[in-house]
Amino acid sequence: MKKILFVCTGNTCRSPMAQTLANDIFMREGLELKAYSCGVFAGEGGCASTHALSIMAEYGLELCSHETSPISQDLAEEAAAIFTMTKAHKSHVLQVLPHLETKVQTLGGDEDVSDPFGGNLDVYRDCAAQIKSYLEKNDWGKF
Repeated sequence: MKKILFVCTGNTCRSPMAQTLANDIFMREGLELKAYSCGVFAGEGGCASTHALSIMAEYGLELCSHETSPISQDLAEEAAAIFTMTKAHKSHVLQVLPHLETKVQTLGGDEDVSDPFGGNLDVYRDCAAQIKSYLEKNDWGKF
């Protein structure tokens, strides 16, 4: 099974929601893919934000068992593709792991995924919808 890695800042909001939404898509479409997530400045073993948990529950998905994880060379090298939430995240990943340039892209192409951190439920809801839209536009079969 191929791994797809999603990267944000603290691994509490955007990348865990992307991981959860992507795994739902992969399962429904019968793809041999598994999504993971991490953050460029994440600590080890923290929880997803309360609002991210609530929004994923609205989608009928579970995020309770998520534990934050910093990006590591091993995690990145094992991935078939790495999707960052922003161009700045992509730049950071490539500074640390320049040999993975062919694997790294921004999920929204030229557009960053908005950061919901500190926002209300509506801000998280909008962010999740943005992530889902980008995920649904991707040709996952190429992996």
